[in-house]
Amino acid sequence: LAAGTSGQVLQTGGSGANPSWGTVSSDFVKLAEYSVSGNPNEVIFDNYFSSTYRNYKVFGDGITHSVTNNNMRFNMRSGGSSGSDFTTGVYYVVKNGSQRNSSGNSDNNSGTWGSGDGYVDLIDYDDTSNNGSAFEMTIYTPNIATNTNVSTQSIATYNNFTSVQSSVCGNAIDDTTQFTGIKFKIQTSSNHFTAGHFKLYGIK
Repeated sequence: LAAGTSGQVLQTGGSGANPSWGTVSSDFVKLAEYSVSGNPNEVIFDNYFSSTYRNYKVFGDGITHSVTNNNMRFNMRSGGSSGSDFTTGVYYVVKNGSQRNSSGNSDNNSGTWGSGDGYVDLIDYDDTSNNGSAFEMTIYTPNIATNTNVSTQSIATYNNFTSVQSSVCGNAIDDTTQFTGIKFKIQTSSNHFTAGHFKLYGIK
């Protein structure tokens, strides 16, 4: 059997058939990743939402930023490879969060109505320590001409493990724009990421 094309795998053709080279197909594909360096103010994935995939996942881990008492937010983006932020007041957010410290537990249930930003989390997302926080985000139908919904689960440490916080956050976006990307940022624009790793996946 001659050499196949780079990236192909050897596949069986079944009983009595010769093996052949083929391309692996998957319904869950990593599209992009980014490791924080140089203290950026934002992390952008542009031109990855398309008709190829219906829904998307983002995983973030080891995330720290430059100040305390700030959370992480996001904006959907449109315009392809030279995308722009979608900041009109169409983000409707609900959050259920819990916090634990050495003296007990507390809950924080809140949200926003018609905001210009989406929320990864509504509690203090992390601080300047090196503990790192993590989240998992699901983005539903961003490139289809219907309303986009975004849900996140996050776990955060605060002030060098004086407390641990966890939340579930839902974002309903009241707009039918076919989005092509997403931007992550810290609550206050002058603050920046100091560490972290982001991965974007497409789901058919």
